[in-house]
Amino acid sequence: MPVYGLPLQNHLDVPDALKGTSILSMHDRSDTVIPWGGGEAGGWEYESGKAVADSWAAVHNCELAKSVPFKTPYDGGAKNVACQWYGKCADDEDADGTVMFCLYDGHHGDWPAEGTDLAMWFFMGKWRFL
Repeated sequence: MPVYGLPLQNHLDVPDALKGTSILSMHDRSDTVIPWGGGEAGGWEYESGKAVADSWAAVHNCELAKSVPFKTPYDGGAKNVACQWYGKCADDEDADGTVMFCLYDGHHGDWPAEGTDLAMWFFMGKWRFL
């Protein structure tokens, strides 16, 4: 579960061995240390968060080629949490292989009050019951 972190340019690698491993990425919208949109920051070049999520979705053979909004019980709040997912992935029969990312208002190092509960909800597979 990456939290306000992204790989450096040309270091994005999601090996097939991770197929079946779910990922939830949490990132703040106004990060200038490691920007969600990727690019240069502090002398480093980052991949975009969307490119990372798209790569995970490709390895997992997700139903959707692009992310779509996914309503969670933790949307909104003081930091305006909003999540996206890639639909049913080929191997999520047992809640494995799910790809989701959530963005929230804030800067590098910020964490939404709902963040921990959202992570537990995701990794316990509760999203399947919505």
